[in-house]
Amino acid sequence: MKRRAALACALAACSAGCGPWPTPIATATKRPRWPTLDVRDFDGRELTLAATPGKPQLINLWALWCPPCRAELPALERLAGVLAPQGIGVTALALADDVFAVREYLAQNAVRLRGAVLDPKLPVVREELAIDALPQTFVVDRDGNIAVCWVGARAWDSAPVRADVARVLQGA
Repeated sequence: MKRRAALACALAACSAGCGPWPTPIATATKRPRWPTLDVRDFDGRELTLAATPGKPQLINLWALWCPPCRAELPALERLAGVLAPQGIGVTALALADDVFAVREYLAQNAVRLRGAVLDPKLPVVREELAIDALPQTFVVDRDGNIAVCWVGARAWDSAPVRADVARVLQGA
């Protein structure tokens, strides 16, 4: 019974991110700081993912078990190619235990997208990032603050989404 309840919760969380219109989180005058995260690269080495002073970043949290997450990765990779000449980094941060599976998936579907793996059981995932649905995409401003968070899959190639990203990054 507990297993069914856990599965139902996981499906509900995934479905929350499946809606057609992602919900931007309103930005306050005092923005929350992006936390320093202990992540693993695709060779299993431990790294730290922190805000980069002076450079805005776009950080997408996703999971292999989340169909909308997987569906948006190729378009996110193309967006990363557009933003790179502007000095804006894009990182796909997978919530996973299995580094190998994530590495292989990205190698087949978004090979040029920079990525890392974050243990979904770490307290920072629920407490500081408040991840309760996937995918979630954060824009971290030049000062290391979270400028905006979009919940749900986005059509990163579409003109309205690209315009929204440009508008947010302009203020970041």
